[in-house]
Parts: sequence; C-alpha cells; structure tokens
Amino acid sequence: MTNSPKGVTVAPPQILQGEPIIRIEAEGLEQRQATGAAHVTMRVFDDSAPPGLANHTDAIREFMTAMPGFRSYWSVATDNAGVSIISGDDKASVDAIGERMREFINTTYPDREPRSVAQLIEGSALFRTEAAKAAAV
Repeated sequence: MTNSPKGVTVAPPQILQGEPIIRIEAEGLEQRQATGAAHVTMRVFDDSAPPGLANHTDAIREFMTAMPGFRSYWSVATDNAGVSIISGDDKASVDAIGERMREFINTTYPDREPRSVAQLIEGSALFRTEAAKAAAV
C-alpha cells in the first residue's frame, strides 16, 4: 500500500546520521514560536565540517544571535559529509544567516576549499517539539 498517486514512484528517503557539532538557539524561542511558523533551511554538504568548528561555538553564537530573525542553528557531522540547519523568522533572515556563516568559515579557514551544497531543502516549519526532560533522581 502506498500514499502516492497511481503511477507515481517516490524514492525512499535519504537517511543522514551523525553527531551534533554545534547547537545554538535564540533566547525566548518558545515565546517567538507563537508568532508564526519559522522558515527552515537544511544544507547537505559533500564534505565534513572544518576541523575544530565546535571550538568556535561562542563566536558563532555571538554573530548569529545578533542577526535579525535568528531562531536556531545546528551543525551535524556525518561519516563523510555535513549538515547545517538554520531556522529564522523568514527566508530573508535565514539566507542572511547562511551567508554570514559562509563568510565566517571562509575567514576562519582561509586555506580550506569552500564546501559546495550538495542538497538544499527549505520550507516552513509547522511545529517543533522536544523530548521532555527527565526528572532528576
């Protein structure tokens, strides 16, 4: 049984697994979610994140949280690639944050070839949920 219309073949989903390198969220994110859906962009890179990127989390947090419309940023390392996920109030803010991150990488790692985006997925986030925090024992 399938949910696809007759005659339409849908490729199986691509599963990306990895370890989070960086996770940054704007202050008051839960309250801002009530203002409307976020725009989210996921970039899949053919190459892994630059070595030591997590060591720059404070600098990245500083410029991202100062940018208008910023909601959250994730960087994930897979076995042979990398993924970044940016959410913001709208497409323009997400694009600006992505461009600023690209500038940061190019400046911080001048000898590294810029990574190309192998796949770009973007759209509106309809909801966000997190696992409940376990009670302290």
